[in-house]
Amino acid sequence: LGDGSVINRLSPVQVATHVVDMDAGYFHSVYVRGDGTVWAMGYNGLGQFGDGTTSNSLVPIQVGSATRTIAAGTYHTLFLKTDGTLWAWGLNSVGQLGQGDLTTRSVPTQVGAATDWKAVAVGADYVLAQKQSGILWAWGSGTVGQLGTGGSSSQSLPQQMGTETSWVAFACGSFTSVA
Repeated sequence: LGDGSVINRLSPVQVATHVVDMDAGYFHSVYVRGDGTVWAMGYNGLGQFGDGTTSNSLVPIQVGSATRTIAAGTYHTLFLKTDGTLWAWGLNSVGQLGQGDLTTRSVPTQVGAATDWKAVAVGADYVLAQKQSGILWAWGSGTVGQLGTGGSSSQSLPQQMGTETSWVAFACGSFTSVA
């Protein structure tokens, strides 16, 4: 919950103000404040906070800045920075960090060199992201077709999802995608 306790609550508990974006992974939560700072709390055993550690935290800790949007998967996190770059960290068992490998990382690592990312959504162990051109890209687990690339294989690098540029919105579930 981020309030420093391990007690289940039956009513809401305020842990932050001026929050402009937030998301929750399996056991961790992340949010962005109006000043662009990134905060994380909960379980961090696979480096999903991005602070270079695997230490858990019962209260929010600052783990980054200059961020517009944040998205959390089961054990990985991505943020879209104000400069249009996309960064990923945490578990990378099926390529969900978009680095071309399966190496788990506890510090943010840029996804490619592009500076024109517009939006990002994260599923259990995969990612959908949109560039300013409007084209959608996908990577990570594709075992049930959730990447929308026409197959069921996993991808460790971003794969373009066709040439359509008029996507208005998109979202990821655990193992399903919609756009």
